[in-house]
Amino acid sequence: MSRVLLVEDYPPLAKVVAIGLKRLGHDVERAGNLARAKEFEGPFDLAVLDLELPDGDGVELAAWLFERGRTKQVVFFTASRDAALRAAALEFGRIVEKDLGTESLTTAVGEVLAVVAQEHAVGDTGGARDTGAASVRKFSGLRRKVDG
Repeated sequence: MSRVLLVEDYPPLAKVVAIGLKRLGHDVERAGNLARAKEFEGPFDLAVLDLELPDGDGVELAAWLFERGRTKQVVFFTASRDAALRAAALEFGRIVEKDLGTESLTTAVGEVLAVVAQEHAVGDTGGARDTGAASVRKFSGLRRKVDG
């Protein structure tokens, strides 16, 4: 079972996503903002983050989570059209559009968690990883870069 941190500020959507992830066998911790998300102890196999949150942004949270070793991967689930924020998000993980629905998110989560499981099985060497849609490589210690 994978441990997932879900940070979404719209409670009805957060509930639907959490239920979907739990039905797939994941242990899900939910938060509606940065402050609450930072209260959860890691590590998480994956953090699913909204880009625009009431007390900051998902990029800021992703950096904080990686710096403290609290997550292995990040997927952003967003409707944000802020180009700068989206570009910064790509430095850390994959972006899934909310208008594509929760099925697209669960597909992305499965692909990213498969990479986490592979890294766990063979040990993380910091090299390129195939997430099924983009190649993820580490740089600058804990930050992520997506080529695709």
